[in-house]
Amino acid sequence: MPSTACEGGQGTRLFNLISEEFPDINLSTVQRKYFNEGKGLQYIKDLCVPEFNTVEMEVANKYYCLAATAALLKYVEFIQNIVYAPSSVKVVFRGSEQTAMIDVSTARNLELITNARDLSSTQCLFGILNYTKTVGGALKRFLDVDHLLALCIQLPKVETVKTAESKITHVIYLKHVLELVDPLRTALEGSENPLLRGYCDETG
Repeated sequence: MPSTACEGGQGTRLFNLISEEFPDINLSTVQRKYFNEGKGLQYIKDLCVPEFNTVEMEVANKYYCLAATAALLKYVEFIQNIVYAPSSVKVVFRGSEQTAMIDVSTARNLELITNARDLSSTQCLFGILNYTKTVGGALKRFLDVDHLLALCIQLPKVETVKTAESKITHVIYLKHVLELVDPLRTALEGSENPLLRGYCDETG
């Protein structure tokens, strides 16, 4: 897990729950900077045996999977003082059971999540189905916060108009997330789930 999960002797809610659920497991931490999706994908490209290189397509847009891969391999390199030879590792991605795998290009072409002509339009499969009436609906407007924070702390080597526009976009997204904290707390109040109660307390 990232070292930020237990800084100052205070573990995050997730860190503590994993420790309680798996008391016989020793959790090791890695510096947060090593959870890097770009390096994770490059590791897979460099290390995966050719027979299994289609896995690149499966994980290309899976941020947490790639970030964890980069951190794990860096941890092995530091602790065991070894590196893997190029094209020597069998890499297989296993998602949740009883689910269908759709690559990003297919999802885009079928307009499953976004409209191909107008990204702001809700005329897509997700937009049609996204009419939840449950408390959990408060979560639907949240962005990937960890990914957003990772983007905010990345420093471009060369400043251009494009990088400046990206920074402005990230700040707007961050403001959007902060505005959703109060509605999230309201949605979680009264929950009987210990994890959700913990999240509610953290947002207070």
